[in-house]
Amino acid sequence: MVLDDSFNLLEDYSRLCLRFLDLRKEGLSRWCCRWERLLAVEERLHGEVSPFVLIGNNDYHYLTYVLLKRIKEPFTLVLFDNHSELCPAPGEELITCGSWLERALALPTLQGAVVVGAAAESFAGVAPVSAEKVVYVPPDGEEKEKWRRKPGGGRLAPFTLSHPQAKTLLLSLIPPGAVYISVDKDVLREEFAVTGWEQGKLRSGQLFELLATLAGYRRVVGADVCGDPQFAPWEGWWPERRRKLRESLRFNEEFFRLVIASAAHRKIS
Repeated sequence: MVLDDSFNLLEDYSRLCLRFLDLRKEGLSRWCCRWERLLAVEERLHGEVSPFVLIGNNDYHYLTYVLLKRIKEPFTLVLFDNHSELCPAPGEELITCGSWLERALALPTLQGAVVVGAAAESFAGVAPVSAEKVVYVPPDGEEKEKWRRKPGGGRLAPFTLSHPQAKTLLLSLIPPGAVYISVDKDVLREEFAVTGWEQGKLRSGQLFELLATLAGYRRVVGADVCGDPQFAPWEGWWPERRRKLRESLRFNEEFFRLVIASAAHRKIS
């Protein structure tokens, strides 16, 4: 989806074989959106967007709510993000890039959510009701202890991503059945991504190992990724900016290769 200038060199993305839906004239705002505006574009998203979506700038991560709403069978959400996305919106008329999961928990088909790699502080102020559906997998022992000192919404997983068996243990939290994967690149360390938000603690290789395990052992019915760098079109030709764009493109290629190949294999088998 084209929402801003995150894809200012669209020709670089042509080999991803994705159909780009231009939403720049739909009036969607960065960070937050009024419900009536979001619902106005919902029908278009339902009819024209594939199950595997490149959102671009993570200021629009709230669009994942609409993508989840399309799923007609019970499913589990696995969210890789440096933020819980469970914070209350500033008003009932709004959905934000930090509150969309709180809203999505009310969807009848969403059975549960596993939030992977988020900073413990992002759970502060989260409503306790989310504990029924949300499991938090901290990136390391430091974040685990921070959560324990001031627990927020959700339940704490009995392991961190630094555990040598983290891949297997993550699978144990996800019941068999449909799975939707959402990735915000702010879950990565600064050397692996540039997003404009606070970066997390995961290494790129570590994230892809977890994704490969999910794609190999669970039925992925949809996925999205956001957190692409945003530069003015003319900045895209600066060598450093160009390098960041290329890195982001390679990440997106690998991500979609994994999830699309997994879906195709399971459809054939």
